Amino acid sequence: MVALGSSRQRVTKGLVLSISSEARDYYNWITATVKALHWFVHSLITLLGFAAGTLTTLSFVPQVYKVWRTKRGGDLSWGMLLAFFSGVVLWLIYGILLRAAPIITANAVTLVLLVAIILMKIRYGTDR
Repeated sequence: MVALGSSRQRVTKGLVLSISSEARDYYNWITATVKALHWFVHSLITLLGFAAGTLTTLSFVPQVYKVWRTKRGGDLSWGMLLAFFSGVVLWLIYGILLRAAPIITANAVTLVLLVAIILMKIRYGTDR
């Protein structure tokens, strides 16, 4: 590149492009603004994922507490537990492959809660 006064010339595939310093500054400002906006939107999407994961995971806590408190797991269907377990494992694998922290975190915690319920169902068996 050759600097000529307040403009810059660049040869690109046989074309000579003149870019003023004002245009270059404006381009740099636009680029920085777009990057900042992208970061902000990405952060909001991540927060949305964590909020959704937190709420769905916390919705499972009362069931764990009830089975633990009553020592009864007979009302829980094995079909539902196994289907839910399979779905959570698949979501966890999906999150790991995407490297998506909200998906990984929510499903790892849900898996722990689900394993706790399954173990209590095995231990306490049917209603007493």
